[in-house]
Amino acid sequence: MNSGFNYIVSVSFAAAILIFMAIKYLEFFQKLKFKDAVKAFAEKKYIMAVSMFEDISEREPQNSLLYWYMARANIKNKSISRAIAELKKVLQINNYSVIEESPDIGNFSELGVQYLLRDIYEQSRMHDKLFTQLQILMKMEPDNAQHPMAIAKMLISKKEYSERTIKYLKQAMNISTQNLEVFNLIAYVYFKQNSYEKAKEYAEKALSLQPASNEAKYIMGEYFYKSNIPDTAEEYLIEAQNSELFGKSILFLLGKIYFQKGEWETSLNWLEQAVKMPKSFLEDEDLEWEAYYLSGLNYENLYDAKSAVETYEHIQKYKPDFKDIAHKLQNIIVEDNSDLIKDFITAKKDIFNMLSENILNYLGYEIENMYTAEDGSINLIALEKGISHRHAACFVKRNYDLISEDQIMMLVKYVQSSGASHGIFVTTGEFTGTAKNYAEKYKVKVINSSQLEGVLAKISKA
Repeated sequence: MNSGFNYIVSVSFAAAILIFMAIKYLEFFQKLKFKDAVKAFAEKKYIMAVSMFEDISEREPQNSLLYWYMARANIKNKSISRAIAELKKVLQINNYSVIEESPDIGNFSELGVQYLLRDIYEQSRMHDKLFTQLQILMKMEPDNAQHPMAIAKMLISKKEYSERTIKYLKQAMNISTQNLEVFNLIAYVYFKQNSYEKAKEYAEKALSLQPASNEAKYIMGEYFYKSNIPDTAEEYLIEAQNSELFGKSILFLLGKIYFQKGEWETSLNWLEQAVKMPKSFLEDEDLEWEAYYLSGLNYENLYDAKSAVETYEHIQKYKPDFKDIAHKLQNIIVEDNSDLIKDFITAKKDIFNMLSENILNYLGYEIENMYTAEDGSINLIALEKGISHRHAACFVKRNYDLISEDQIMMLVKYVQSSGASHGIFVTTGEFTGTAKNYAEKYKVKVINSSQLEGVLAKISKA
């Protein structure tokens, strides 16, 4: 009997050892498979890694590290919905202990998972889920100003300039009391609410933190523009041109200021830059079309109906319901007045002199002194109507195809020697790009062939 019992014990013991060895072998085999899967992940073989991790997860369904790796691999595979499900599985298991260090493990923690979910929602533009996720992170990290700031920015990007947005910004401000961006955004939201004094208050606080803040200077520029102090507004806007958030708005507002001053060429230069400038997430969608529209009004004031029509047609093509664009196009008549330019070029001296005087009269000047230059063009001094002691020195040139910067500088010398305040250059040709830049720099109003054609047409009908 004892021998039988001993036999049973021996067999049972041997079986237990075999079972133990089998379990250890399986554990060892699983570890090898896990290491191979991690190696595939580290080597950026993400599809292979996912397949290997999935196979292991069938035997280890509560291994949160597997799902962490799988989620990150699926992000790389652009399988976003699967990655989200796997990250939620990690949160559900709620076990972040690691027996041995694994390569490329990243921030394997509850906070790390929540941050990764935030990044997925943000990059995938899942705004509602992102809002909820940021709320979770705010609770986990109440002293991190980044989270309420992110919520506020998301609301601003949706054009929500509400007290709710202000609330989140002020939460960030209370955490990070010297955060320049927070003050700038609070100022911006108050400005969009038409609370201009509050906008100014926070812009000034931003400038006290950083006197070179372009964003705060932009808000100050807007404030003084709304307060009908355009010169001060212009000073702030000129200094703020390199703003990353408001660059397009700044250039447009400068174009608007010069339009209201009646300096249409300068206005066009600012608006041309505004059109080319990329729009930031804070700026209005219609800002580009506003710039085109104002450019069209400038062309009309410069008697360049052809360019005005081309500008309005561009708006109508891409934004047909913008403002009164259809009405604008119906009421602009583009006439062929090329014969007027030809007659101006070939006119005898006395007719040419009379037409030149009429051109300056139409532009708002009275001739005080006129003489003919050696090249047959006219140089004259004219007084601006209604403004005493504001004289202009003028060149009226015909038979010139292209006016260079050298000729602009000749007029500048004439302005200086005559004691005039500014210059006017009228030509039947065109100006080079450099010549236009010089003209703007030295306060010279330039009128090219197409603009002159429009003026002559108006004079002929008067």
